[in-house]
Amino acid sequence: MDKKFTLCILQQIYAFILAEEDVNKRDSRLNAVRFFSELNLGTKSSFRYEWPYKVSGQFGNVVVIDLEGAPDFFSKDLFVNWAYDNLN
Repeated sequence: MDKKFTLCILQQIYAFILAEEDVNKRDSRLNAVRFFSELNLGTKSSFRYEWPYKVSGQFGNVVVIDLEGAPDFFSKDLFVNWAYDNLN
């Protein structure tokens, strides 16, 4: 199976988000939204955040991600593995 989102790619995006100046000003859910906005394969306008727990966009075969069961964004391994499972 061809997976567009390898663990390595997800870890790099996670590190990119973590390095942002305002990362500590956003709560876990908004950091997760930011994370998935970077993974959107479509145009910027194709990404949508549906408050409080859903993001939609073009993530390969996946269109909607439900953030309700997401681990805390700042728990790197848990969050990245959860994202990997949801995207693949």
